[in-house]
Amino acid sequence: MDGEREIRAKPRAMIAGIPKTPSAPGFMCEENASGLLYIAYPSCNAVAVVDAATGSVVSALEFDDEGAVQIADVLICENECDGGAFTTNNKARPVAIELSSEGQHLFIGAENSNRLSVIDLTEEGLPENFSQIELEGEIGLYKVAVSDRLAIGGDSGFFGAGNDGYRRFVYAIASDQSIRVAQVDAEGDIQECETQADP
Repeated sequence: MDGEREIRAKPRAMIAGIPKTPSAPGFMCEENASGLLYIAYPSCNAVAVVDAATGSVVSALEFDDEGAVQIADVLICENECDGGAFTTNNKARPVAIELSSEGQHLFIGAENSNRLSVIDLTEEGLPENFSQIELEGEIGLYKVAVSDRLAIGGDSGFFGAGNDGYRRFVYAIASDQSIRVAQVDAEGDIQECETQADP
């Protein structure tokens, strides 16, 4: 629901936000849903941020004609259910979303764009800023996965125990069947570091 309007579009991917107070192992989940859900709607060219308790859209990440992300308060989608019309356009169609382990960043891939989007989230899980990188080639991104923050460099001989700052790695399955790798540093700068990974 967006306000009083139902979203009658087909979602492609969904991920739940990180709980503020995670349950300890062995404890039952709360009876009522809580927290935020991030839902990719490719035909809307957007990712909706939904309050799980009410089902209402509280924010939306919309892709414009240039491929940039616009943060909006409402989400407007055409009805593609029950025989509703479906209109195609050249905007990015998000189909892959992933959340960092601490819940501070949302990563978005689109099936018709080579841009990987990184969304900065507030402590409440709402979007506030974004950055993007254009991966090499005319590709789309079908799936993304994200590593934890790793300490890079050094000569300790132990993986993740370096002293050259922290990096996070994003792995994307592309439409050409390659696996792309990009690194995100502590300042949020993104750099593609592998373009020829085997499928």
